[in-house]
Amino acid sequence: MNFDGIAKNIFIKTKTRFDRSVVLKDETQYVFSYKIRILNESDRTVQLISRKWIILNACNDRKTVQGQGVVGKQPTLEPGQSFSYSSWCPLNTELGKMMGYYTFKDLGSAQMFNVQVPDFTFQADFVNS
Repeated sequence: MNFDGIAKNIFIKTKTRFDRSVVLKDETQYVFSYKIRILNESDRTVQLISRKWIILNACNDRKTVQGQGVVGKQPTLEPGQSFSYSSWCPLNTELGKMMGYYTFKDLGSAQMFNVQVPDFTFQADFVNS
């Protein structure tokens, strides 16, 4: 698996938002939502197969999440097509960070390749930058 070649023509854009704070069992949880847009600007048809996320809170506690597809889907993207989805992430701190990658399959060659997702941060709206 690599992060180059066709991966250079798969673009990932992220946007995050602080949703709310909730107290569950005497622990505050900060709920963040994120939206991701995947754009295939290559000349190949690709399918998103899986994802791997590393989630860090403000204390650098680490959680790894990986699995098939995204939001229950394994979208196929022809050249020029995009796919967007929204999801959420609860943290026990008001700041955090997510990083990771998607694994795609080039449907023409059956080659598997990884596309790194740009790191994105979570910040509650009451926290000063």
